[in-house]
Amino acid sequence: MLSPLGSSGGKDQDEALWVPLETYLARLSSNQSLDSIAVSVKSKSLISLAERDLTLIMREAHGLSEKQSDNFSIMNSADILSVTERIREIGILMSIGASSADILLQFLSESSAISLSGGIIGIAFALLSCTALNSLGVPSSVNPFVVLLAAGFSVAVGLFFGWYPAKKAAELKPIEALRWE
Repeated sequence: MLSPLGSSGGKDQDEALWVPLETYLARLSSNQSLDSIAVSVKSKSLISLAERDLTLIMREAHGLSEKQSDNFSIMNSADILSVTERIREIGILMSIGASSADILLQFLSESSAISLSGGIIGIAFALLSCTALNSLGVPSSVNPFVVLLAAGFSVAVGLFFGWYPAKKAAELKPIEALRWE
């Protein structure tokens, strides 16, 4: 008998079904493969080490060469922290009629706005640096094309890293989100 695990990620871990891997693959999996694996570490300081080791193990298991890109993803709890902190808010929004598309749009808008703000701060820093350098007699200038490229890249990064949490938030059922602890 296992010791109580409690709730994690909005799911009661004490109600989970634990079966040996070989049994799962032989009797329960339709495609003889795993869709996901959950791993825990004893300390937050070990997360990056565990991610590195898991990446190496998965690359070897998938037979990937050094030149091939990963055909899997590894995500830690910090990757979805922005969503989990706001799950009750998402539940309330959905219970009053917000659609999954509304939630997705909200998260993507917020992540791109935050990214663009960071890009604008970076651009302002570059302009101030150029002004300071010019006042010291060091010729410098800011290329408008590079400014637009930097702002676009900043928004693209925000959209890329905001999409997964936004998708997860949009898939929640209102009652599950409202029960979130």
